[in-house]
Amino acid sequence: MRPSLTSLRGRLVFWLAVPLVGAAMVVALQAAGGARQNADNILDRVLLSSALAIADRVIIESGGAVEVDVPYVALDMLTSAAQNRVFYRVNDDEDDFVTGYSDLPTPEEVGGDLLEPTIFYDSTYRGEAIRAVALWGALSGPSGPRSYTVIVAETPERRAGLAREVA
Repeated sequence: MRPSLTSLRGRLVFWLAVPLVGAAMVVALQAAGGARQNADNILDRVLLSSALAIADRVIIESGGAVEVDVPYVALDMLTSAAQNRVFYRVNDDEDDFVTGYSDLPTPEEVGGDLLEPTIFYDSTYRGEAIRAVALWGALSGPSGPRSYTVIVAETPERRAGLAREVA
């Protein structure tokens, strides 16, 4: 026999179940938000590691031009089974394109704070959302110091997948 809402037992079950279901929904939403934030923090560090691996290979050739030999591992660490796409761009101090995807958005184009040596930002590229990191560095060469910018970006599939797994 089911308790009806007119009985004392039925009313007690109802008034206990409603707050418990509400509390469970709040906890589930907080867990999902926390999982997304944790996934973003972890994968931002991977983006930064990739940018640092590329920056480590930037050199100034004897003629004074900025050159880079992009290591395979720098981009391989960002790929996943989730069809994640990875993009990169290296510019010299005169904003001349050196290598990568020349039309990849820069922090200046999305209103980033240029006072920081490393900036994480969200943008769109070729109609898709991306998460990117821009890293500024400097080298000394025969013709004087030269600065450069390394930008590495990825599509958000892996971030969403990791957040779902954590949640």
